[in-house]
Amino acid sequence: MLTRLGLGHRLAAGEGDAALAGLSMGERQRLGLARGPGVLLERIGRVETVQEAEGEIRLGGACHDARIALGPIAEVVVDRSSIMRDKVMPRVELRAASGALLVSAIGLEGLDPFEAALEGLTRAPAAEAAKPEEDPAPVLAEDHPGLAPFETLLDAGAEVAIELELPGLRQMWRGRIEELKPMMGFLNIMTADFHLHLRGGSVSGWAAEPGLRCALGPDGAPTGLTLRSAVLS
Repeated sequence: MLTRLGLGHRLAAGEGDAALAGLSMGERQRLGLARGPGVLLERIGRVETVQEAEGEIRLGGACHDARIALGPIAEVVVDRSSIMRDKVMPRVELRAASGALLVSAIGLEGLDPFEAALEGLTRAPAAEAAKPEEDPAPVLAEDHPGLAPFETLLDAGAEVAIELELPGLRQMWRGRIEELKPMMGFLNIMTADFHLHLRGGSVSGWAAEPGLRCALGPDGAPTGLTLRSAVLS
């Protein structure tokens, strides 16, 4: 169980330096890209490379493949309030000027590598983020339109590239789906280095091309979630 103590600081360095430092923390971290209603894509593992180039941060390695534009980042907030099994799980949040969360990263190796990565950066108290309005509990119907391509991929045992691309943000995973886990109104796909959580009702269908599926939201607009595989004919 996570325990939250409400201890947060805003890094007062330039957004680029602070973001690079925060995303470089430790050997293993959980990096999550969230999309408005309904989709969360996370990569889990060691971040092997963190580079700034052409106005964006690029994260790479066997367990990470992400690009984060620096332009939308207005604030970098660090939080040491989460504790799991007596270990602090430090969190870095990259926020937009509106206060909206762009990207979050959680250090899985505890506090020491986190503090080492942030050494030398000035800190200031962080404003409390506005709490989003609670949505009704999700319901994942057995015939949920989001399920179909994942079931095809599972049955075929085929490799797939799953990507979430939003304005200024992109994160991708490539591998084989071993199990679909419907739970608490979400479709969950989880491997050692990748989690996808798809809220029931967040996908109304898929725009289809040979080898490609693009998820459509309740309004019929693309959500930014795409699947690429040869078995998706």
